[in-house]
Amino acid sequence: VQVWTGVNLLNRLLAFLCPCLSAPADEPSDQQLPIPRQYAMAIRTARDICLKGFNQNKTIFDLLRKEVAQFNSTLSSKGNNTVYIGQNVIAATYKNNKHSEFRLLIENNGSAIFNLTTPEGRHNDCLIFYTYNSPCLEMCLNETADKIRSGTKKCIYSFLHNLNSLQGPTAFVFTKIYRKDVEKKECLIKAFRNITYTVPLYQCDSNCKQCEERNNFCVPVDRPVLI
Repeated sequence: VQVWTGVNLLNRLLAFLCPCLSAPADEPSDQQLPIPRQYAMAIRTARDICLKGFNQNKTIFDLLRKEVAQFNSTLSSKGNNTVYIGQNVIAATYKNNKHSEFRLLIENNGSAIFNLTTPEGRHNDCLIFYTYNSPCLEMCLNETADKIRSGTKKCIYSFLHNLNSLQGPTAFVFTKIYRKDVEKKECLIKAFRNITYTVPLYQCDSNCKQCEERNNFCVPVDRPVLI
C-alpha cells in the first residue's frame, strides 16, 4: 500500500473535483449543496497527476470535472439515487438503508468499484475513495454485527483491498467524522486504525492530514486514549 506523498496535493485534487469540500461544516439542507450532504465517490486518474497535479495535463482534469458534473447532476435529481458509474469516477448516495460506501464497495458483488479498477493498460493509476462523512460505526465499520447478521455483509473492512487493485497511490478520505460517532472516540480510533491496515486514511477538510497512530487516527481527543 503506497502512502500519498503529497498530502496537500490530495486536498487540492479533491477540492477541484468536489465542491462539497468547501461547504459549511454545519448540516445545511440538501438544497444548499450541489448534491446531498452524504455521498461517496471514487476517482481513478494517472499516477503523475496524483503526485504532481493537473498542471501537466489539463485534458484529464477537464475530463474528471465533466464526470463529476455528470454525477452531480444525476444524484441531485429529485428521487434519483442510482449509482453513478463513469469512466474515471463512480459515486453514490444513501438509499433504502444502504450506505453510500456499501453501494460502491459491496453492493452487487462490488460491481461499481470493479468497473472503475478493471480497465486494462493503466495499472499504475492512482485511486482516491472519498466519503463526506466518515463510515459509520453502527454498520459500515461493525465487523461484529456482520458475523451474526445473515445475508449481505455491510461492514467495509474486508472489501477495502479492492482499492489496492492498481499499482499507483491509494487513499481513503473523509471530510467530517459522522455526527453520531463524534463522542465514541475509543471506538473510532480502533475502527480507523483497522482501515489503515489496508489503505492509507486521510481527513481532508480545510487541509489534509494522514490519520496515523501519532494523531490518534484523526480522532480529536482531550487526552491520550489507551486502546
